[in-house]
Amino acid sequence: MPLTRKVGRDNKGRLYTTACPAETDDNFSDVSPDAYYAEAVAIAKKLGIARGIGNNRFSPKEKISRQDMVTLIYRAMEAAGQDLIPGTEADLLNLITKRILLIMLCKV
Repeated sequence: MPLTRKVGRDNKGRLYTTACPAETDDNFSDVSPDAYYAEAVAIAKKLGIARGIGNNRFSPKEKISRQDMVTLIYRAMEAAGQDLIPGTEADLLNLITKRILLIMLCKV
């Protein structure tokens, strides 16, 4: 099942905006104020995490690429004042392995 901007950006947006709360008064023109992800997207926009696709649009129902997801993560970490530390491929594999084990334990 492919990720959509609505699902991917909402879930990521909630994580990012928990770390970086902000007052908002503006959102992208194609994000309904009633959408469950509207507040998270508005905060991400205010903080410069989400910049949209142009013409004040976010396109929440479109697929999101890995590149766009990484860009959102990078900007969120900057907004939260978190340093990005370099790592190796082995570090990434170790992190993924730990996450998988944690997920498996939580399902037990």
